[in-house]
This record gives sequence, C-alpha cells and structure tokens, in this order.
Amino acid sequence: MSESYTLISDRKDLDPLLLAVAAHDTVALDTEADNQHHYREKLCLLQFTVGGRNWIVDPLAGPDLESLMGLLARRELLIHGADYDLRLLYRTYRFRPERVFDTMLAAQLLGRPQIGLAALVGEICQVNLSKHAQRADWSRRPLPPELLAYAADDTRYLGRVAAAMRRELAHAGRLPWHAESCRRTVAAAGHIRQSLPEDPWRIKGGKHYTGRAAAVLRALWHWREEVARRNDRPPFKIARPDFLLEWAEWAAGHPDAGFEDAPTRPAWLHGARLHAFDSALERALAMPAESWPASVPPRHGSRLSRDQETRLKSILARRDALARDLRLDPGVLGSRDVLKELILGCAADSRPPDHEAYAHAGLMEWQIELLRPLIEPLLERADTVDQ
Repeated sequence: MSESYTLISDRKDLDPLLLAVAAHDTVALDTEADNQHHYREKLCLLQFTVGGRNWIVDPLAGPDLESLMGLLARRELLIHGADYDLRLLYRTYRFRPERVFDTMLAAQLLGRPQIGLAALVGEICQVNLSKHAQRADWSRRPLPPELLAYAADDTRYLGRVAAAMRRELAHAGRLPWHAESCRRTVAAAGHIRQSLPEDPWRIKGGKHYTGRAAAVLRALWHWREEVARRNDRPPFKIARPDFLLEWAEWAAGHPDAGFEDAPTRPAWLHGARLHAFDSALERALAMPAESWPASVPPRHGSRLSRDQETRLKSILARRDALARDLRLDPGVLGSRDVLKELILGCAADSRPPDHEAYAHAGLMEWQIELLRPLIEPLLERADTVDQ
C-alpha cells in the first residue's frame, strides 16, 4: 500500500512544504494538467516528494505559490520527461529552475529500450505502477482518493530512480551529456513560440495541400477551433485531424465540385455543429482563387537538392552506425531534421561548417563531438536548390 501524502489547497497549509523544500537540495516534481478534457490547458496539480514525504498542491484552489516557486528555482528538481512540466510551469508562473535531473533523458542516454516512468520504477524499485489514470480529468473537484494516490506515486519513487540513473550515467561516462541535455530542456521551456497568422491550421499531414484544398482545410480547422472553444473541449474531441484532411483530400481530387456535390457527412456530425460545418465548407468552396491560402513555404526557402539528399542518406547511415556502437537510439545522437538543417545551413553559407554551424543547426556539444569527425567530410559541398 502506498505511503500517505499531504494535500495542500490553502496558503495556510503551505508552510510545512516550504520548510521541507528549504531544508533539502533536491525535490522530486511532477504536474497534472487537463489538456485531454478542456480547450485551454491549465495546471491542475503539483506533486512533490521531498525529505521522504509526499505532497500534492492544488493550484486551482488559489493558494499563492510565489514563495514555493522561488524556493524550487534554487533546488535540483527530479522530473521524468521534464519538457512538458517545465513548459506548463513557465506558462503558468514564468518559472524556470536552475537545475533539473530528467530521468527520461537519462534512460534515453543509457540506451534503455523502455524509458517510461512505470517501466523504470518496475525495474529499479520492483514496484508495479498503475497507468489507469493517465487520461483522467485532473480539473475535477473534489478529486477522488484513488486519483490523488496515483498522482503522488508519480514522484514517490523518482529519488531512487534518479540515483540509479546517475550511477549508470557516471559509469558510462555520460553524465556530461545528460547535464547538457537537461540545460537544453530548461532553456527551451522558457521559449514560447509565437505562431504566425497562417501557422495554426497547417496541421500535420496537410502541408502538401494547396489552392482550394488548402482553403477547405483552413476553413474546417477554424470551424473545429470555434466549436472547441465554445464547448470548452480539446479540438481533437470535436473532430480528429484525419477527418479534416479527408475533406482537403476530397477538395484536391474534385477541383470543380461545388458544395452540393460534397460527400455525405458522418452520422456523428449533426445539429448546430453540422450547420456550422456546412457553412464553413460552403464558404471555402465558393472562395475565389485570389483568396486561397498561399502554398506552404519550405524551411528557409530551400529544399535539398538530389546531391544533398544523397549526402543526407550517407550522414544518417554514419549516425546510425555510431548509434549502434553506443547502443543509443539514432535520434538521440541527432535527429534527421537537425542534420538536414545542418546541410541547408552549410549551403547558405557556401563554406564547410564550423563549430558554430553545428550548434546553430541544433546539435549539443556532446553530439557535435561525436558526430563531427564522421560527417564533416560529407559536408564540404552542400549546394541548394531554391524552391
């Protein structure tokens, strides 16, 4: 049976946690949000394990957490998959810690086949963590005891997992890799991307649509977004992306079809939503060509030439061979997108890449040290074909 936890929903109950955090240099942290259930994601719970005790803070109850955030910023935080939690905390409190030990990054850098928290806790702590509440609505109040116990377990074992990961990283000589990767995660969490006006509706899988098909995709994206906003539901629960893409595909394949020739709507689309959907579709199909969205520009206005594609395949082959030697997933050494960016950057500069070019493409120091000797000979010429 799990140990007890302390639930804090009022500022007057926060003092024991503040004292505990102040007395310890390391704090295990996790968060829960409601992105699976509401239109605008919000922080719903903060879980901590510090000094052998487990705490759950309810930020929706309104306690002032400024003092807690100030203390946490100066501690080492143990987090599993820190990217999401840190972005959520930055958006909510503009919180940015000085030090993080990410156990998921550690598992990746050790080449473990399973990097989920439950798998690590099972292996290291011999405890079977339940996954039953992964999609729970954490904005519910009051939260039932079984959900609170589930939330507490997310930090309860992080100290033991982190200690084991730290020993393994040290033995493998990869602690510096991990430290740099954690610093990159902390820095990235503080950068909130500003979307361009035409960015949001360019959903995954839709970048190849142009002309009237793109107009349909854009119109239906805005239809879904408005319905989701009015009903306070995640957009994917209104209509999945593949549904929007199916209609863009139909528009692409029937360039002269009018609204009256559109396919039959699915049975689940009815009532006011169907009326709004039809209105959006009709407007898109009647739109003049000069009002259609522009085609999606390629990254940096360039695409890989045939020679560069060949060079990228060679680079990826060398990366993959090194990853096998190091027993790492190849993407951990450097993603395909980053290596493609490196080739494009070299072409734009019309010279072989220097250290700055590798870093600008998105590679960390430890990745540059490993990859540069292997791939630099393939980057001497990287001519570009402008699109």
